[in-house]
Amino acid sequence: MSLPRRTTMKKYIVKQSVDTLDTKPNTSQPMEYWEAEELASQWIEEAIDWTVQHWSYCLSEEELDEIRENETALVKIEEV
Repeated sequence: MSLPRRTTMKKYIVKQSVDTLDTKPNTSQPMEYWEAEELASQWIEEAIDWTVQHWSYCLSEEELDEIRENETALVKIEEV
């Protein structure tokens, strides 16, 4: 009878780019997937918050949705 194989948890990193041409994105340490999802959400919300705070006029819901879409596209979760 053989012993069950020890399963290793996959690790993931989160990368946040400043724009689509960013060659040196902010990169997290390796972590479990659920942690990576939480960190990605946190980074996205922080980027949206910063943009809203520095916007020079009142934003419409459509503009806010566009900012959210753009910031979400700049954050990636990758398996290590």
